[in-house]
This record gives sequence, C-alpha cells and structure tokens, in this order.
Amino acid sequence: MGESDIIKKNYKAEKNIFENLIKSSYTWLKADDAEFAMRNIFSAGIFILFHRLRLNFSKTEVKPIDKLEIKAIIDKIYEISIKGFGTKKFNKNIDFEKIENSSAVKKNELPKRSKLFNAIASVVAEEGLWKASILKIANKFGQSKSSLYFYFANKNEMLVNMILSEITAMNKVISGRRFLYDSFEEKLYSDIIVRYSYMFQDKRIMLVFDWVHFQGLDFHKIFKNKKIEDLIDYSLIVQGVKNNMLTELLPLHEIEPFLVMQAVKEIILSERFGSVLSVKSMRLIYNFFISGIFLKGG
Repeated sequence: MGESDIIKKNYKAEKNIFENLIKSSYTWLKADDAEFAMRNIFSAGIFILFHRLRLNFSKTEVKPIDKLEIKAIIDKIYEISIKGFGTKKFNKNIDFEKIENSSAVKKNELPKRSKLFNAIASVVAEEGLWKASILKIANKFGQSKSSLYFYFANKNEMLVNMILSEITAMNKVISGRRFLYDSFEEKLYSDIIVRYSYMFQDKRIMLVFDWVHFQGLDFHKIFKNKKIEDLIDYSLIVQGVKNNMLTELLPLHEIEPFLVMQAVKEIILSERFGSVLSVKSMRLIYNFFISGIFLKGG
C-alpha cells in the first residue's frame, strides 16, 4: 500500500468517526458536514500552534515546546472547537442571504492596481515572501531589475507598500459594509462575507496574506516593529468582547486572523480539489466560530 493510499484510508476512517459522532451527539452539524468539522478543528490547531511558536521565536532565548505547552494547546483547540467564541447573549438567528447579497464584494469594487503592483502580487503569490526576488518581479513587470529602484528603495519597501495598500483597501470596504447593519451579529457575518468575497475575487491577494501569515516571523521588523495582526481591523472583535457577545478564548489580536484563516482555508481547498465554493461554507464558519461544534454525549 502506497503513501497516498494510506492517507486516503486514514482520511476515510477519520471522516467515518466524525460522521458517527455527529449522528450520535447534540450538534447543529449534519453528517455530511463531517469534513467541515475535521478541517476546522485541524486548522484551528495549526493556527494556535503557529502563533505559540511565533511567540516563542520572538523571545531572546528560543525554548522547545514542552509537554505542558502541548497540553495547553490541545486544551485550547478543544475549548474553541466545542464552545466557540459566542456567549449566551449572542443571537444566532440572522438573515444570512440578505447579508450575503448586500455585503459580497464585486470585481469592480477592487482597487485599481498598477502594472507594477500586479507584478509584485503575482510573484509573491507564486513564490512566497522569501523567494520573491527583485529579478523575478522585474521579469514579470517586463522591465530591467535596475529600473525597479526608481519606484522603491529595496524589496522590503516594495512588499510593504503592496501589503499595506491592500489591507487599507480591504479595511475600507469592511467599514463601509458595517454601516449597513445594526446588530453586532450582522456586522460580524458581513465582515466574514467581505473578506471571503474580496479574496475570492483576487486569489493572489489571499495567497499574499497567507504567505505573510506563515512566513512573517521577522516580518514585523519590516513593518517598523508592527505585526501583521496590528494592521488588521479587529475593532469589531474588541467591541464584541467588551459587550459580552464574545469570549476571549484567544488574545484579542488573534481572534480576527483566526476567523480570516477559516475563510482562506475554504477558498484554498475549493481551488485545490476543484469543488464549488458556496456561501454555505461561510455560514458554517460563522456558526462554528460562534457555537463551536457543541457536542454533548456520544
């Protein structure tokens, strides 16, 4: 039995476990949502582990993760997956379809980008931050390497300019959509739809953000000691915690990126496996974020 056969066999076994658990337990999930549950719990683990590692690497002395830290991470994954971030005060009944129709970002709403911006974004999306060289960007741009220095002093300045302009543009759309709704719950789901549809319209930007997230251990130095999370607008999350709508299961600055990662993961998986990405995925993410899987018994 080859490696791919073993992976498929294990995946099928795990899927069956989740399906049986859903059937025998009190949960809002249906049996055919077993794969969604699996990948959300798995990605929650990756997210938390990555942030703990990054916190570790940011210290002067890097220490290996010990058994107590591993247990703490597993406990946190379990808590988020079972409970979610919402409180009893949270109203789960919102008009999903209405928000999806009014919040989805259309192609013509994306910022107008220069030829150079497109070259930088395309190379970073394909190569990642570390491998995106000035030469590769120049070749994509269709000009000499030396000509790029008329625009930027160095590669770091080039990357920062692109990322900051894109985050600013997305935050502007998010803020504009929030004004359409009254309740915190509606605003939260609107945020999810805006981020998902914005990145879905230009998947290069999604990949750039993904590279920044996972290759950005020292990237805060380029941003003048700011982390990528500092650039994300998480004011709504702060409001939710302050008003006792959300519980602080993660540090405040990590909750919004966690939610963004869930949407990114769904887009990437739909691309990899050639499946159709529907708004159902975003509704599941919203419910998972608020309620967790909420399994009892089983």
